Amino acid sequence: MLLEELIKEEREEARRQGLDEGRKLGLEEGRKQEIVKDVLDFLSDFGKMPEDIRKTVEEEMDLEVLRGYLRQAHKAKSMDEFRQFLAARKEK
Repeated sequence: MLLEELIKEEREEARRQGLDEGRKLGLEEGRKQEIVKDVLDFLSDFGKMPEDIRKTVEEEMDLEVLRGYLRQAHKAKSMDEFRQFLAARKEK
């Protein structure tokens, strides 16, 4: 009986950990999508969104990099200025 209880407790703990990890990943993915939307919204003020910029922003997976894109999109004075930022970042 003791072994069965230990196995049951281990399974329950594993299930809880899985749920916690799933929630964490879901929240992070939601944040990423929101930042991508905000970056593209800022840049849309400059006119039609170039496909290369849209693709670069949408495909970025790193939350900190996306936050940098957001800061730069907010400061940019033109689409070309943002494109130069992306190009300089690729060179690093």
